[in-house]
Amino acid sequence: MKTKYRNIRNALLMLIILGLNSSCINDDYSGEPSICKNPDFEFVTGKIVCPTSENYQIGWMAEVKNKGNSAGKITVQAWLSNDKKLGNDIAAGGLVFGIANSNEVLTRTFGATLSVNVNDYQYLLLQIDHNEEVDECDEKNNLFSIEIPENYPYSLCQPKDFDAITCEDINSNTDNLSEDQIIGTNANGHVLQVGDVIIYKTNQNRCGKLEILNINDANNKKLAIKAVTYNQNGTVYSQTNFLEVRGTWQCDLDAMIEEGYIAGQQDFWWQRLNPTDSSITPRNGAKFYKFQF
Repeated sequence: MKTKYRNIRNALLMLIILGLNSSCINDDYSGEPSICKNPDFEFVTGKIVCPTSENYQIGWMAEVKNKGNSAGKITVQAWLSNDKKLGNDIAAGGLVFGIANSNEVLTRTFGATLSVNVNDYQYLLLQIDHNEEVDECDEKNNLFSIEIPENYPYSLCQPKDFDAITCEDINSNTDNLSEDQIIGTNANGHVLQVGDVIIYKTNQNRCGKLEILNINDANNKKLAIKAVTYNQNGTVYSQTNFLEVRGTWQCDLDAMIEEGYIAGQQDFWWQRLNPTDSSITPRNGAKFYKFQF
């Protein structure tokens, strides 16, 4: 009787051992330990960048690595979110990165046109393979969150010099533009310095920028500027590398001429207030702002 139970016990132990062994062996790999042969994508890095076009309200860059054992197509979808979780978020552009081989890293930059204000959201979420077209080894490493900088894109993409200022930058400062005087000189000397930049909207509602080249104290504070006035689509409407405006004279920044020949078209008056004081005084609805780099 004991022998019978011993045989049954041994048979059960053998079945258990075989069962354990079979759970560790993948028949597809000829007895080798189970290894996932699928692609597996993960973010190396991701960041918000300046929009790559005037038509875009956001730009982002991502590096994605295929750490799996076979090639696969990488796609990334961006979302605007107020938390770090996928949910009722706003699409912010999607991009096919391309086919990535095993251990290959692909880097792409993308921009998107949005119908919402980016600054109403706290995070940009980047999601790999949001349509679940690729069977990956690990589906839990496909999300990357980035905090959106305050006052984006201007805070991140502010131009560094006169040449870099675009019509879009000027439009971003619409609330700063005003018909207030900008003091050029006073009893203490020059308030506006060589190299200072003033952005503007002309009386014909074109955006533009000017740079102070000189204020000639010996010649009634004669003002010298260079300037560019843009069309609303960002192309150049008119420009000058050197324009002088005499004290008490006016200037038309659409035509780029001193005084102007058409009444009501002048954009500012280089006003001589007294022997020491002068100012750029907006005219005919034009607006100005001393740009802060």
